[in-house]
Amino acid sequence: RRVHGLLVANRRALFTNAATIATLGAAYRLYRRRLYLFGLVQLLRRLLIALCAAFLSRSPAFLLGGLQVVILGGGALQLRLRPHLSPTLDTLDLIVTASLSVLLACAAL
Repeated sequence: RRVHGLLVANRRALFTNAATIATLGAAYRLYRRRLYLFGLVQLLRRLLIALCAAFLSRSPAFLLGGLQVVILGGGALQLRLRPHLSPTLDTLDLIVTASLSVLLACAAL
């Protein structure tokens, strides 16, 4: 708890600290300052996709529906927050998400 409190209290200094940037690299500087932990959201989305594949694989309809919910939910969050520093990365991520959603919809037919 104490470590978490220190990290949250010093998040502005950590975001611009040269040692932190050197350690964590480009992945850390990929997102806007207020959304610097958005990488965790993307990891959570991948985990949910894996869980859907593991637990809903007996029924193709539930599997495709669950995957569609996770992918479209992540895309909606991405569209609302626009977390990347570069608008090009946001657009590219949305195009990939939309393409995956269309591919899943075609697989459902």
